[in-house]
Amino acid sequence: MTSIAPSRANHRLSNRWVVLVTLLFISIFNFADRFLLAGLLDPIKASFAVSDGYMGLLMGPAFAVLYATLAVPIARLADRRPRVAIIAGGCLLLSLFTAQSGLAQGPALLAAARAGVGIGEAAFAAAACSLLAAYFTQAQRGKAFAVLGIAIYVGQIAGYAAGPAIAYAHDWRLAFLAMAVPGFALSGLALLLIREPPRVLGFVQPPAWPLFARLLRARAFVRLMLGMGLGVLSGVAFGNWGPTLFVCSFALSQKEAGSTFRLYFGLAKLVGAISYGLGDSAGSLRLGLSVAIPLGFAGALLLLGAATHLEADRATLADL
Repeated sequence: MTSIAPSRANHRLSNRWVVLVTLLFISIFNFADRFLLAGLLDPIKASFAVSDGYMGLLMGPAFAVLYATLAVPIARLADRRPRVAIIAGGCLLLSLFTAQSGLAQGPALLAAARAGVGIGEAAFAAAACSLLAAYFTQAQRGKAFAVLGIAIYVGQIAGYAAGPAIAYAHDWRLAFLAMAVPGFALSGLALLLIREPPRVLGFVQPPAWPLFARLLRARAFVRLMLGMGLGVLSGVAFGNWGPTLFVCSFALSQKEAGSTFRLYFGLAKLVGAISYGLGDSAGSLRLGLSVAIPLGFAGALLLLGAATHLEADRATLADL
């Protein structure tokens, strides 16, 4: 992935903030679609008479295997081919398979559609990061990536909110069909609003296997990937099954569980992402704020949770 910002002298580029906002909305759409399924577990299980284990396969391997397998080849393709076209094509493909998820007439067809969603989403990350690296200077990239990083949490909140609400009012299939609509529009907007920046002169893509071997010898990279993997495992597991846990444990409806879960889980992660983005300049006051704000927010949530449990205990004792 090329990461040196090109000169603007000989090539007219799009406004960098327009590029960032466009990529942000595409990323929000990607994650909203991903977490839409988590918010619709119960009605889909009832419709197809499948188990929690099968739904876990839909949210896990059906999506992740092709996503993880194709992400690296597509990233290498983004080094040689127009990145904007790759992003737009992936967004279009994702939208088609999202619509197909709502039209699926059986669990096998739904699994195939979710695998297609994984293919479409795999086209985004590397190409988007490469575009941001080309549009923003090294000093500005931290902020740009922090802004793009909030997409997962905004998308998560949107998926949890929209899916159960539409399913409650109409049908879970309509939720997928409605989610597909903005993706078609965003695919066209990407082509209209983002100009492809020129490549760095003299760039030659290195062979894949020597590059992988070099990365595996870098201790910092390996530790970072292990930490990231464990963090994603924890976040995705709770993120996917949290609403269902609320339904089973607290006798909430799917709509209520989605709303409650997005408020606590999604909002907390959103605050953390924005706060850490403040620490782009190491050693500044913002670095301290980037740590203090999420810690303070986490402490407030703990106090709120403790107060809620104490009030519930008092109510239980009063009933006795």
